[in-house]
Amino acid sequence: MADLSKTFCILPWLHAATLTDGSIQLCCVSGDHSGINLNEQTIGDYWNSGYVKSARRQMLAGQELAACQRCYQEERHGYKSHRVVENENWQERYGKEEIQDLISKTAPDGTLDSDLQYLDLRLGNTCNMQCIMCQPRESSRWALPGRELAASSQNKELKREWKFRSLINPKRFEWYRNDSFWSDLKSFLPRIKEVTIGGGEPFLIKEQFAFVKACCEMGEANHIRLRYHTNGTVFPGDMVPYWRQFEWVHFLVSLDGVGEVANYVRYPSPWKTIESNIRHFDSLPENTLTNFNFTTHALNIQRLPEVLDWASASGLRNRNCFTNIQDYVSPNLVLNPAYQTIRVLPVDCKQFISTTIGAYLQKRLAGQNVEKLLSVVNFMNSRDDSKRLPTLIEYTKLLDNMRGTDFLTTFPELAPYWVH
Repeated sequence: MADLSKTFCILPWLHAATLTDGSIQLCCVSGDHSGINLNEQTIGDYWNSGYVKSARRQMLAGQELAACQRCYQEERHGYKSHRVVENENWQERYGKEEIQDLISKTAPDGTLDSDLQYLDLRLGNTCNMQCIMCQPRESSRWALPGRELAASSQNKELKREWKFRSLINPKRFEWYRNDSFWSDLKSFLPRIKEVTIGGGEPFLIKEQFAFVKACCEMGEANHIRLRYHTNGTVFPGDMVPYWRQFEWVHFLVSLDGVGEVANYVRYPSPWKTIESNIRHFDSLPENTLTNFNFTTHALNIQRLPEVLDWASASGLRNRNCFTNIQDYVSPNLVLNPAYQTIRVLPVDCKQFISTTIGAYLQKRLAGQNVEKLLSVVNFMNSRDDSKRLPTLIEYTKLLDNMRGTDFLTTFPELAPYWVH
């Protein structure tokens, strides 16, 4: 069966994902673009485009796609990829028979006689943070600092990286302000089952509030699952009556550290405000779910137990919805830029982290499924990329100079390894 293939992913049969600049691709982690962009084209132009038809044909033939290499790479190292997660989610939701029926509607050339059902909308780069793993394409707050990094860095890799990252046309990130986009999107609503809204920071983007209200006014909200990717700095309380009308609303809050670690990694993070907003999300009606995304990189992997402890001891209602803490605080990996991956840490540092996390899992999480957490550690140890550590050290020094932060005060446990 195609859904058991090592290359097959259900998403090209259900889904389209936008990038912040209006490009559309197979999913949020795809490494390739379709050539369709919402600055000039429509979602309908994408759905049975040559690009998507080719992807469907290759997957049904059991071939690996260049666009999907991130998932294949993660799976080879024992990490549960986005492909695997989505296949499991939709198989549980649909059943094998309905998925096979969907596949059977695919013509030999890849044309699909079925409608788009799942959208991931990254609505421009308007944001209020400068996260260390981010860039101007994802956050407007990085526009000026990004150019400063490119100009001031003496490190060749860092200079090249930020020079490239800063070469964007801001006007290309305003496509979501066009009425024609939202009008086109509304035409899909009767068939839509799920919509993910991200940014930037989605709760700073007023157009998506109008869309949510329109779903309710058109009587379509009750069959739509709505998911937000948010940094937790904003809680739009006036949207609660509208959220009540959806089948389900999921708030996935980025939580890469607590206290000063949160402020350093997702700068500037007002931790008390974020913690208060998390409690607001957690207390919403029963058709909502709130949990966390831990973006794992070289700076914060050793603080993973600290975040897990906070989530376990927080007294939040939604913790009871998850048997295992690894599903409540779900880790994912930074693979780009390469100098921030957990593989860049030196071997002795990795040994320290492996021992620390291993002891924590054994002592504090005995009896729970910790497969995801172990896979993060295994991925860290799968390759030695420590030749890139000097680039990361230079990066943290430049950030400290720009922001007035102090890396070694925030992460004293990394001080022995932060020399070159």
